[in-house]
Amino acid sequence: FERGALEVPTSERIIKTLRDSAREVIGVKPEFAGMGGWLDSEIIWRSGAPVAIFGPGGEGFHAAVEYVYVDQVITVARTLARTIVSFCSQHPS
Repeated sequence: FERGALEVPTSERIIKTLRDSAREVIGVKPEFAGMGGWLDSEIIWRSGAPVAIFGPGGEGFHAAVEYVYVDQVITVARTLARTIVSFCSQHPS
């Protein structure tokens, strides 16, 4: 079992929708960045489903002391809710 590298093009509808939703909720255009990690997103993407990785900031991932910023969790939840409603209401191009 392995997971490969993943780069979701910013031209994908899910990314455009997430970017627009984040801009509405947060008030700024989000930045895209690379990261290292072991996520299910590559498997999901390979199956043909849309994927975007978006979440709150924090530290200590999988360590004895692991945390995220509560205010960012709330903002991320609001952004994802808006993204889901908007994405699911659109007709695929």
